[in-house]
Amino acid sequence: MLRTFLFELIRRRYFFLAIALGGLVLVLPRPEGLTAQGQGTLALLVFAVVCFLTDPVPLPAVALLIGVGEVVFGIKSPQAMPRSYMSGAVFFILGSLMIGAALVHQKLDRRIALFLVKITGTGFKRVTLGLSLLAAVLASFVGPHVVAATLMPVALVLVRRNGAPPEEEKKMARTLLVALAYSAALGGFGTLSGSARNAIMMEYLRSRPYGIQVDYLEWVLLAYPMLLLTAPLIALVCIWTFRAGTKDLSRAVASLREDAGRSQGSAQAWLSGAIVLLTLVGFFTLGKRMGIGTVAVLGATLFLVTGLVTWEQLDKGVNWGVVLLYAAAISLGISMSETGAAQWVARTVLNGLAPLGFRHGLPLLFVVGLLTMLTANVMSGGPSVSVIGPVVLALGALSGEDVALVGVMCAAGSSFSYFTIMANPANSIVYSSGWVHPKDFLRTGWKMALVSLFLVLLLAGLYWPLFSL
Repeated sequence: MLRTFLFELIRRRYFFLAIALGGLVLVLPRPEGLTAQGQGTLALLVFAVVCFLTDPVPLPAVALLIGVGEVVFGIKSPQAMPRSYMSGAVFFILGSLMIGAALVHQKLDRRIALFLVKITGTGFKRVTLGLSLLAAVLASFVGPHVVAATLMPVALVLVRRNGAPPEEEKKMARTLLVALAYSAALGGFGTLSGSARNAIMMEYLRSRPYGIQVDYLEWVLLAYPMLLLTAPLIALVCIWTFRAGTKDLSRAVASLREDAGRSQGSAQAWLSGAIVLLTLVGFFTLGKRMGIGTVAVLGATLFLVTGLVTWEQLDKGVNWGVVLLYAAAISLGISMSETGAAQWVARTVLNGLAPLGFRHGLPLLFVVGLLTMLTANVMSGGPSVSVIGPVVLALGALSGEDVALVGVMCAAGSSFSYFTIMANPANSIVYSSGWVHPKDFLRTGWKMALVSLFLVLLLAGLYWPLFSL
């Protein structure tokens, strides 16, 4: 009994480390400009980040403890905390996961996989490259959440049907899924409709005192070269990191073709495709009035009411813990903004870097991209832009830089969500598959961060100045 108890204590050592570090932040003398609620929020943030990186206890338990901590530390009232866990974004990811589970049940994932292989061929590296490019381009129009939820079953069906040994399956799955998550997150930067963070930045630029209007085409011309250059590099970095030994997916493709031949022309498959199409159209036409979360849940409900899938099948196919995890991340991000903790961190970092000459030109843009990237990885892209955006735009204006390009760099940095599960819904969705470990994001994340920062600075120095905004 004692040996078992000691073993459990050792196994959860990082959980106790997370509590200790969070407690240390809480008891340290409060800096000037930081409220008591802000200090409590930073303590919760440190606790959550350590737990997300080390995975010492089930992550849904961490998600629940974040809500408890918000109430205990007086950050939110007992009534406000549950409401912050049930935002429209949470309904969106819930609906997306349910639709993804329904697509798997109807075997549409296999048809999409066959379409992908027709374009790329059966080589594993070429499929990874094709998946990355497809995810990035699609996400620039329909959003990272939808693309990750739709293409994740496609990647997994190719892995499972190839008949590789279990250890090799893990390497294949991690290569495809991490590449999918990163590419989908990056794709959201491609157009103004690709992600909420772009719309947030545009609103800041349009408002006083800037009054800058960047139209849809101008944003695409600025952002799309970054997307098209980085997506193939994401595939290469993931291939290099996980080193799957599989060279060819012919066995999986043959199995999928056999299935497709037996189910070709299925009325249920056509109806499932129609529901997905209607849902996508709903995002464009009804999203502003009804909210994309409502549209996503409505799409998932249509699968139930038409009998294409049962509730038991959806219940089994959806990782409800991930929904809770994303809800906690949003709640914590809101707390960072409402308590002023995020603003305090941003100003502290920027003020510390100013004497080093980082207030002008490419050094300033580097700081903006780096700061937004780091913030996005602990509170997701949308909240990071909403918090960091006003600070970096003001800094750009005071430095005499092109404020519009500073804003675009901020939006770009928020798409470099490579390190944590909560950095982007796409990361949460692929993590829900059970094939990806939190440490996998760290293994690939630091490499992609270096690549992305280098590329975006290259574009900012050579390509972006060609535009007069």
